[in-house]
Amino acid sequence: MKENVDLIREINDLKRRKKQAVDEKRENTLNKEREAQKSLENMEKEMEKNNEEIKKLKAMIEQQQKGNGARPASSIFLMKFFF
Repeated sequence: MKENVDLIREINDLKRRKKQAVDEKRENTLNKEREAQKSLENMEKEMEKNNEEIKKLKAMIEQQQKGNGARPASSIFLMKFFF
């Protein structure tokens, strides 16, 4: 009879450990997914900022071209001119 009680306790202990391991694994997976989502959001924000900066620079180039009436000299032309 005592052996049965001991075995039942051991089974219950193993079930408890298994549940803890599964819960821990699930929590780790969720944490990794949250980190990946945050990283993706940060990259999207960075891309948005970069696109805005590109638009601003393009607008500045257009404005400069309109003001000068000509395109800015290329770097190859400048290198030939100065060297």
